[in-house]
Amino acid sequence: FCQELQAKTEAAEKKLNQMMEDQKEAEKKKTQSQQIQAKLTEKKKLIAVKKEQVMTDLAQVEPAVDDAKQGERNTREEHHHPRGRVKRRGCVDLDF
Repeated sequence: FCQELQAKTEAAEKKLNQMMEDQKEAEKKKTQSQQIQAKLTEKKKLIAVKKEQVMTDLAQVEPAVDDAKQGERNTREEHHHPRGRVKRRGCVDLDF
């Protein structure tokens, strides 16, 4: 009976030790998870700040880009449809 009791006590102690190790491991993983979550939150904040800066820069540059596009369109139209002076000069040069 004494040996059986001792064996059960040892098994219970072993099980208790395993549970304590599992708890330590779970707490360690929880701490790591919280640290990763904190880093992720910080990075999201930095991304939001950078995105806002980029959008502000884009808003400042966009009108210049639109003006350049319009100027390019106007230039193309002028080359396809020369003004009257150019047409007349071409006619004079060609003796029309």
